[in-house]
Amino acid sequence: MTPDVWEAEFNRDGQVVLPLRPRSQILPLASIVLLAGMQAFLLIIEVTDFSTWTWTWHWNFWVISCLFLLLVWAPLFALVPLRKMIRRLPAVTISRHGVQKGRRSVSWSQVRRIDHRLGGPVRLRTDRWPLRIDAEHTADPHALAWWLQTVLERARVR
Repeated sequence: MTPDVWEAEFNRDGQVVLPLRPRSQILPLASIVLLAGMQAFLLIIEVTDFSTWTWTWHWNFWVISCLFLLLVWAPLFALVPLRKMIRRLPAVTISRHGVQKGRRSVSWSQVRRIDHRLGGPVRLRTDRWPLRIDAEHTADPHALAWWLQTVLERARVR
C-alpha cells in the first residue's frame, strides 16, 4: 500500500488497518523447520548407527537433547509465527484518535515525535513508551513514517 491509498482510506473510513503480512513470518518458521529437520536427521543417523552404539553418558545426553529439542523447543518456537500467520495479529489501526497495535494504544496528543531509521521500524515516541510498527505490517516503513507524520501534524492543528 502507498500513502495515497492510506490517505484515501483514512478520509473515507476514518481509520487505516494494517494487518500482519503473512510473508513476514515465513523466514522464522522456515528456519525453525530447517533446524528441527537437521536435528531429526542427526538423531536418526546417531540412533540407527548400531556399530557405535555404546551406552555412554555423552551418547545418552546427545539423544535426550535431540529429542528435547525436537519435541519441546521446536514446537514452542514455531507457535509464535504460526499464531501470527493464522490470526494475522496484532494489526495496527491508525484512526483519527490515535494509533493502536494489539492492546496498546496511543492518542495523537501523546505522540511527541515519529522516528524512523532506514531499514528499521517506525517508532511513535511518547512520554511513557514508544509504539513500534515493524516491517511485518507494511512493505514500505519509510512511506508509512512520512504519512504518519502528516497525520500527526493535522491532528495537532485541530
